[in-house]
Amino acid sequence: MKNNIRLEQTKSYAEKYHLVRRTIPGTVAYENYWNEKLLALLPLDSTLPVLDLMCGEGIFLPVLAQRYDRVLGIDLSFAMLSLVDTAFRDRIVCGDALQLPFPSRFFGAVVVRGGLHHLPNSLSLVLSEVRRVMTPQGQLVLLEPCDDNVLIRWFRRLVYRWSPHFDQDQERGLTTEEIVATLTHNGFRITERQRSGFIGYALLLNTDSSSLLRTLNTLPGFRFVARLLIALDAFWERIPILRRLTFNVFVKAESVSPPTDSRAQGPGLNEIR
Repeated sequence: MKNNIRLEQTKSYAEKYHLVRRTIPGTVAYENYWNEKLLALLPLDSTLPVLDLMCGEGIFLPVLAQRYDRVLGIDLSFAMLSLVDTAFRDRIVCGDALQLPFPSRFFGAVVVRGGLHHLPNSLSLVLSEVRRVMTPQGQLVLLEPCDDNVLIRWFRRLVYRWSPHFDQDQERGLTTEEIVATLTHNGFRITERQRSGFIGYALLLNTDSSSLLRTLNTLPGFRFVARLLIALDAFWERIPILRRLTFNVFVKAESVSPPTDSRAQGPGLNEIR
């Protein structure tokens, strides 16, 4: 039986995960590609307070800080947060997505970069809390593993079953329909959906296969190949028939229902820079 403690909450796995995402050129390139797509979906107003929910080791915090004056990241894993760049340590909080330590109607935008699939059985609770801390008409942007296609679903479940890095009871890919239905139920209106990630994603961003990634990146000319793979994925995502065979989905939604909880916890939020 697998341990109920998520491995990314342990120091050794967090460090390995962090090292792969920050040092392997092809992986860094794909991370940057996704960061640009997320940023394009977020609002332009630089004065909005923005929350990076389940921020992990803070890979998206520097990107957000380039646009927004007030950015905060939160994650349950202290091991992950300990790897956040020192320049952003004053922008992070260790906390639970199921009970966010922030006042209601505070954040103008919230981004979740691949975190919801870790809590598939608590999806509605998480999104209810997100809506609570968001301003009316606040913007939510999600990037999640997507199980819309039966082949992708079969492949992902096979990986989850045989990899020691996953607990099938605690995490799984989500379908777009499931995400949209839960968002709608919790007071959000969907404004945009984009499918993403095919061969480039599989070869460049499979952080659990670090040895393979490192081997590929030592091959002559692989940086050019990585750029080509990213371009191929970008092309694949634009073809209606082909994009059903993608591993991930971006969803943008707007908060349209007022939160029912008027809690005002979380002192010091006005200090977010």
